[in-house]
Amino acid sequence: MGIGQKTIQKEISMFSIHVGLKSIYYLLNHEKKIVDSKKKIFSKNNDYSNHFIDIKKTIRSIEKNDILINNVKLIYYDSPLSLIPNSVFDNKYLSNYLKFNTKFKPNSFINYYSFFENSITGLYVSNKKINSYFSRKYSSFNEFHYASLLIDKYKQKCNVDNKKNIFLNFYNESIDIIVFNAKKLELYNNFKCNSTEDYLYYILFTFSQLKLNAEKIHVACTGEISLSSRKYELLYKYVRNIEIINDKFNIPSLTNIPEKNILFNNFE
Repeated sequence: MGIGQKTIQKEISMFSIHVGLKSIYYLLNHEKKIVDSKKKIFSKNNDYSNHFIDIKKTIRSIEKNDILINNVKLIYYDSPLSLIPNSVFDNKYLSNYLKFNTKFKPNSFINYYSFFENSITGLYVSNKKINSYFSRKYSSFNEFHYASLLIDKYKQKCNVDNKKNIFLNFYNESIDIIVFNAKKLELYNNFKCNSTEDYLYYILFTFSQLKLNAEKIHVACTGEISLSSRKYELLYKYVRNIEIINDKFNIPSLTNIPEKNILFNNFE
């Protein structure tokens, strides 16, 4: 029953939908365990029209099996996240914050919320059609940009003995680079990568801009990287102290979703 025809629980603690331009990941969680999952790939990824159709179809499948959902979480990927300190944020200028890094498409609108202990406001573009559907369908649901969740999760793993904590998240032809200075967020950026060498270029470019010594710094990696991967092999030629910390986030192993995403275990 449910989204992957495996769900046996009639009550689900959380239904999370991870929406990207090329794919959607559906996860049903109960008592902090994933009980069902589904991945949908889209050949046409320049808008969310097909996404909307698939979301409605998936939710109808869940409802058909009389599954009660207590918490709904919608998470957007592939949309640039602009970070503004709360001390200077003004919601009268939303479009100005995004006009240099975001292309506005039909049915898009700007969403924003505070995070990082309410010190930062994150702005990004949501899909109006999808959001309106969730607003009508559920009395309440939580919406996030994936990077804000990623930043908060990394903050919890900062080593207090290190002044600088550097995290690299390898995911879906892109890389997130996040740097903390004494547990304060110093940098977040996402780069699209078309080749393995692209990952290395953006990492070393960022380290150069921040004047970080690649021979001495400690770098923690998550996502689509392993000790046997080409990404690790290239990175280790220039960065000597690399740690892969996927196991610290208890990333679930799903047969129908091979990707490693630390947000798949985000049950809060």
